[in-house]
Amino acid sequence: MSGIVGSRSQRELEIKFDVSADQLTRLQTKHPVKGRQQSKPVHSNLRSIYFDTPCRSLKAKSVSLRIRQIGDKWVQTLKSGNGVVAGLSNRLELELPLSGARPEFDKFQKSRLPAALKKLLRTADLEPVFETVISRTTNQICGSNGEHVEIAFDKGIVKTRHSSRSIHEVEIELRSGDPDFMFGVAEELSSGESLRFSSLSKAERGYLAVDGANAGPLTAARYHQPKLNKTCQAKDAYQALLRACASQISHNWTVVLDGSDIDGPHQLRIGLRRLRSTLRAFGGLHRGKRLARLTTEARNIARIVGDLRDADVLATQIVPAVAGSLPNDETLADLQVRLNARRGQIRAKVASELDGDRMTAFLLQLGRSIEAPRWRKKSSIKNELLAAEVACDALEDSWQNVLMWGRRIGKLSIPERHSMRKALKLLRYQTEAFGPVLASRKT
Repeated sequence: MSGIVGSRSQRELEIKFDVSADQLTRLQTKHPVKGRQQSKPVHSNLRSIYFDTPCRSLKAKSVSLRIRQIGDKWVQTLKSGNGVVAGLSNRLELELPLSGARPEFDKFQKSRLPAALKKLLRTADLEPVFETVISRTTNQICGSNGEHVEIAFDKGIVKTRHSSRSIHEVEIELRSGDPDFMFGVAEELSSGESLRFSSLSKAERGYLAVDGANAGPLTAARYHQPKLNKTCQAKDAYQALLRACASQISHNWTVVLDGSDIDGPHQLRIGLRRLRSTLRAFGGLHRGKRLARLTTEARNIARIVGDLRDADVLATQIVPAVAGSLPNDETLADLQVRLNARRGQIRAKVASELDGDRMTAFLLQLGRSIEAPRWRKKSSIKNELLAAEVACDALEDSWQNVLMWGRRIGKLSIPERHSMRKALKLLRYQTEAFGPVLASRKT
């Protein structure tokens, strides 16, 4: 960074897992180094003090600010971005050395931070808010082409003035080289393990502790449309849409496992459908075995969770509605009991199938396609198209498919009507995804 000696500024890309104490111990004995060089583990104690204003101005701007003691040295770090999404952290990070244990926030004024953020740091009444104390073991993994990944095994606490909470995490950070290398390391490390992706940064954990709040029961998450516009290139829109799908899928997968929200299976299935519709729309950019594997596995997982969704609807919506109109029918009460029992069996089966390394492997495969996409490196005419042009082609194909069924709607069999319904859903998802890039476009 200009004017600051020894500073480090970069886009931080890392994969984060929440683990149990037993998993943390077990993972440290694994060696994901097939054909790679691995350093000896290094143990360190990290004390980090996080700062904000009394009204949490930095938190409101998705900014975290800390000073950290590493051995006998101190550094201060600013991170900006939307935290952890589907286990992936992809934030802007600026790190500066300190002369002692006191923050020197004026140093940020010489950096390339946005002017508004500089002004906030210059005028804000910053104070310590919470701290973390972490025992960290790190392994350095290097590839043959200059790739460098750091695996950090963290055990510690987040401390406030009145309480403390435990932390057990594994972070796999790309230090240099191709992100594909990082995903390969993550896949080997997680193989055979049921690992859940982290949804919170350490800063976010700290703010929860300060507010005396718990993460609480997870609730189902709907799809959030990424910010696109009519000037977006196809490759950028594709990446943004895949990230949105990954976020919805990853979150609702955890909701399904926890059984904390009846809408979880529904939203997970929607996320998987949106993913398949996105993959289909951008098939010209992303062909090959990786795309085929993603599409097939998304379909298979959707079928698994679909059984639970069907059981939920039958037991909580359809039968209760019928029973309400037939209050004296005792057979419906017996049917409800049987359905609830069957629904519990299906839920246990779905949780068993999705709580292994299958979903972890699927989401890592999806993350690899997003953050380490080979299709971006290929010289392709379609790769340079505007998203609006890809959108028009995809929507035209989907519309023609709907028309094909619609022309025969009076003669369609039950399975054919279901196929038409799926075609309409595909058209709907693609219309919603491409709406911003087609705004004000004359067709």
